Amino acid sequence: MISVAIIHCPRSVDRRENLRLLLDQLPDASVIEDSGNGDAVGKRLHRRGCWPIARRAWSAFDPSARWHLVLEDDALLCSGFAETLRGVLDGSASACVSLFHGARDCSVATVMPTPIIPGWISWADSDRYGARHLPHHDYLITQGMRDLGVRLRHVRRGWGRRAWGPCSGSH
Repeated sequence: MISVAIIHCPRSVDRRENLRLLLDQLPDASVIEDSGNGDAVGKRLHRRGCWPIARRAWSAFDPSARWHLVLEDDALLCSGFAETLRGVLDGSASACVSLFHGARDCSVATVMPTPIIPGWISWADSDRYGARHLPHHDYLITQGMRDLGVRLRHVRRGWGRRAWGPCSGSH
């Protein structure tokens, strides 16, 4: 089983329709909203970075699930996404998997095995590298997985700017 959390910034009006599309494909997903206090990066770098909202999204994992997927509200999912993701995860054992490398050279979706999430959150809370204040939590994932000895697998599959899965360019 895979639990899902979507990071949503309600102030980004252009992402609201895409959030509806994501929820159509992932109806059991939890939506983690930016509190409006600088949790999310949005179109500009906020002083607090992205860790507060990312932390809430990672903390929303279902402990009975084997995997937890966190994605941003601008991710484009292709038809068959859930089935394709299961296939990728079957070959990933205990690795953390980064999906959707896009135009800003970062991931808009990452899947982690649920048993490593509490340790990773504790590691990130320690702010050992000052990365919590960076614009994307990818940096925390990359460094944290390295420090925790967890393999990080990057899956670069897609057509178009940020779509992932077996598709012809539409969601």
